[in-house]
Amino acid sequence: MGIKIVLTESQLNRLENNVGKSEVKEMRVSLGCTYMNYNSLVNFLGDKPSRKLGNNTIVHMVKPLDTREEEVAVKYWSTNIIRINPENVVTLNTNGHETNTTKDRLNQFLSCRDAYVFQKKHVWYIKNRQETIEYQDGMQILPDGHFYIPGGVDPRKISAQIEKMKDLDIDPKYRELYGLSDEEETN
Repeated sequence: MGIKIVLTESQLNRLENNVGKSEVKEMRVSLGCTYMNYNSLVNFLGDKPSRKLGNNTIVHMVKPLDTREEEVAVKYWSTNIIRINPENVVTLNTNGHETNTTKDRLNQFLSCRDAYVFQKKHVWYIKNRQETIEYQDGMQILPDGHFYIPGGVDPRKISAQIEKMKDLDIDPKYRELYGLSDEEETN
């Protein structure tokens, strides 16, 4: 029977320097939700170009080719698994490395947004309070919590369009074509 002690990586290094090398069976870094928006991550970096968060995980600034503004990114090994722009839109990317550790790193941050990644029958999914969808590299979490897949349809625009169509006088036999059910009566 052993004693379970939770240590940060720096605490473990200090302990090993003072006592000697020890066997570590499990190491997890718990990151606070205060690190989960653009401004707080930029403040976390301060004037440094990058800063270590955990084992093989750093925070640094990046300038994607498709935008003019810098984003803050969480890099695990050689992949920016999370990018956050100044509008606090989170972009996810595993670069095809769908491993348990990558999933754990993503979930450390996504828990702050009430979302998490899970796997079922070798397929990754992402879930939040509103929906569960299949995970795709490049997908985004909007500031309101909705998921968005670039090249797809923005869920906020769909909802607004459906609300506008409810006010139109549409022939009942064509309502299904517009995504309206028979129960939704127009005024």
